[in-house]
Amino acid sequence: TIIIKNLDDFTTDANLSHAFYEIGHTTFSVPTVVARKPSDGSLGYGFVSFPGEDEARKAVEEMDGVVMTVGAKLLMVEMVRGGDEPMV
Repeated sequence: TIIIKNLDDFTTDANLSHAFYEIGHTTFSVPTVVARKPSDGSLGYGFVSFPGEDEARKAVEEMDGVVMTVGAKLLMVEMVRGGDEPMV
């Protein structure tokens, strides 16, 4: 699992999913953008899980520092450390 930080307030799960598909990643769980309430928008971070650590590391290398089409912020992407992952 990776954590994506510095998301724009208006980033959705679908936006995040599209960004990963655009760079060729097709084997990941549906991304989760963390929000206060569905109507409040993003808290600025989200999570994406991959079937293996190699795929996750590749996604970190390719997505860290990328600017998504939603907003104009540089993404900060890293592997999840213990305790960072949301309880679902």
